[in-house]
Amino acid sequence: MTARSVTLDDVARLAGVSYQTVSRVLNHSAQVSAATRARVEAAMQQLNYIPNRVAQQLAGKATRTLGLATSDLALMAPAQIASAIQQRAAAQAYHLVIAMRMPALTRRIP
Repeated sequence: MTARSVTLDDVARLAGVSYQTVSRVLNHSAQVSAATRARVEAAMQQLNYIPNRVAQQLAGKATRTLGLATSDLALMAPAQIASAIQQRAAAQAYHLVIAMRMPALTRRIP
């Protein structure tokens, strides 16, 4: 049996705020006081809360996710480029998803 994921309701209950306030903290709203933001962030950390990016996408939120399609990262130049993109994306609070095309088999298996 798998453990239940921590929800916004769990965070809200622990922080003593509403679900909407937790959502506002996650979305960096200016409508949340510094003290409340700190309380919500402490609750998130205590519960090891990880935002569900798929749920955010389904709710129509901006994903802040970038995609990088490449054929191979075994070579130094493509790997360095991917690393630089990832670092730049992280610095701007974006997530990077990398998809690699697998090379075709060059020999036949008997």
